[in-house]
Amino acid sequence: MPDLNIKSETLDKGIDLIADSTKETRSILDNKTAGGLRKLLELLKSTNIGIKMDTYIAERPYKLEKAMKKMKEKYDKIPDENKVEPSSYIALKGIQELNYCLDEEHLKEMFSNLLVSDMDSRNKNKVLPSFIEIIKQLNKADAEFLTLLNENGNNFYSIELLLHTNNTDGYSRIGQFAIFNFPKDSTAFTEITLDEIVLNNLERLGLIKVRYDEWYTENIQKYDTLFNNLKSRVVIPENKTLDYSKGLVKLTKLGEVFTDICLS
Repeated sequence: MPDLNIKSETLDKGIDLIADSTKETRSILDNKTAGGLRKLLELLKSTNIGIKMDTYIAERPYKLEKAMKKMKEKYDKIPDENKVEPSSYIALKGIQELNYCLDEEHLKEMFSNLLVSDMDSRNKNKVLPSFIEIIKQLNKADAEFLTLLNENGNNFYSIELLLHTNNTDGYSRIGQFAIFNFPKDSTAFTEITLDEIVLNNLERLGLIKVRYDEWYTENIQKYDTLFNNLKSRVVIPENKTLDYSKGLVKLTKLGEVFTDICLS
């Protein structure tokens, strides 16, 4: 096949033409996309989303000022010798995120605690940048459960209910965890009604561990008490037997520090 005699200046012109064409196409696409987004925003303005957005924007300065005043009250309680400069990332990113959650009391409280802790030399070394991302992924139920776990000595008995198929080794796990707290040296218990997704989320974030290959050996009969109080609620199909696995739910070390900084 004979060599093609293509001059370098011809090739350069071809490349320039392609680049110009690409820029023109991109400009057309960008304009169409922007126009579509504008139309979408116009439609949203008349919906609950648009109304909520307008209300939030209008009320944000007042709510942010109120949140900052509460934060200053916490800051003023720090002894003068323990007051330190906040880190740039925690301060700027924390305030930015706080600005978007002024209607969510649990998130607002956690960000406020995080920001104040970063200005307290007694806590500053425990404040991790990752806490900002963790807070953003918690709902109210998550925060309440972490607080409850922390306030009750990080000591929750749990059982996982199982349905065994009779005369076989097969079983199926019932989609719920039964979480209870037993006061120390007591046979009484407090049932915690908890959606399993809360446990899944907190475990995914590394704040708790849910184990069924570990359990408390002290007062082991408490597991039977849990089971007896739950089994009457379960409809057991024919050829099935209800059983359970013993377990526990605990804060991880990361969970202990996060709860101490952001939820206490």
